[in-house]
Amino acid sequence: MATKPQSHGRAPLEGKARLVFERLGYSVTYDGDGLRAERDDKVVSVLAVDDGRLPLAVDADTDTDADKYCLVTRADDADTLKRTAEEDIPSEADWAVIGLEEDGDYFVA
Repeated sequence: MATKPQSHGRAPLEGKARLVFERLGYSVTYDGDGLRAERDDKVVSVLAVDDGRLPLAVDADTDTDADKYCLVTRADDADTLKRTAEEDIPSEADWAVIGLEEDGDYFVA
């Protein structure tokens, strides 16, 4: 049974992102810039994007042990964020955009 995420003073979008990754079997913690999701040998840096702007943490030169980046936004903003990311994220970065629906469903843009 899924439980409602505890926001711990964080933005609601980040809480929903955390719940998505927990449902996928990841262990999720807060890491200062966003969320850190870990499963098996994978580490994903999960960043909630509320305003359509890419977070500074998404940069190939950023010192992180994350294997991938996941940008999480509202469903209506997912395609726009994906286009922005395609233009601005370094080509060697491994990333995805997830759009969150109001009802808790999500999709990969």
